[in-house]
Amino acid sequence: MTKLSSARHDPATASVTMTTLFDAAAPGDGVLQRTVRVDRIQLRNVSELLRDVAEAGLEIDLIAGDHQGTPFGPGSDRIVLIAVSV
Repeated sequence: MTKLSSARHDPATASVTMTTLFDAAAPGDGVLQRTVRVDRIQLRNVSELLRDVAEAGLEIDLIAGDHQGTPFGPGSDRIVLIAVSV
């Protein structure tokens, strides 16, 4: 299996379009089979995310900068948010 990805950021829509190609040789005859996947990812800033959580009637339990629970802040690779229904 070979995986090849390409991403395009569109600042006007705050989105990323990611195209991924998966190539695999079929068992037996070895013929190459390609699967193409295109994903559109909508980027959200922290204030938009917090507003959406509040509008959904949820209460934030944790905001972290990674899956280990490191505090979220400048330089964080991601935001991990855990919310509970109130």
